[in-house]
Amino acid sequence: MRVELDIFSGRPNPVWELDAPGSTALVTRLASLSEHAPGAVELQGLGYRGFVFHSETHTGRAWRGFIDTNGRTLYDPTFAVERLLTSHLPDIWQGVRTIVERILLGSE
Repeated sequence: MRVELDIFSGRPNPVWELDAPGSTALVTRLASLSEHAPGAVELQGLGYRGFVFHSETHTGRAWRGFIDTNGRTLYDPTFAVERLLTSHLPDIWQGVRTIVERILLGSE
């Protein structure tokens, strides 16, 4: 599964391939979430705008506790999907990982 952290303006965002165990964990977490009203993900301004993920079976965006995926909007009150994807950021993006962890901590 291909993942993009949508965080930068004016330079490329971090993009990486999520390994098989990470992809399985993501799909499992998505399946455990309840549906929310459509269109809950409304991006605002610059900076952190969540994670975008693509595979043959799942496409979506996770941002601020909501996930728009495959035509549905899911509610993730513990930010489990964003935390999972943050934990799988490649080591080269360690500094960015720390920033996203702080953002998510402040969103609780």
